[in-house]
Amino acid sequence: MEIKRLVEKDPKLRKDDLIVITGAGGFIAGNLARYFTRKGFTRIRAVDKSRSMNGTSARRASSACVWM
Repeated sequence: MEIKRLVEKDPKLRKDDLIVITGAGGFIAGNLARYFTRKGFTRIRAVDKSRSMNGTSARRASSACVWM
C-alpha cells in the first residue's frame, strides 16, 4: 500500500499582506525588510527586542517599515 503525501503550497503573497520581520536589527532581517520594500509590499512590521536600534542595516530598510 502506497501512502500519498499531500503538500500544501503557500498562497501567493499580495502587496497588502502583513509581513512581520523579527530580529530586524540584524543583518539578514534588515536586508529582508529592504527586499520586501523594494518588491512593493506596503505593510511591513519590523520588530527587534533592542530599544537602542543600533542596527544600521534594518534602519536603512525603508520608511515603509513600522518599527515596534
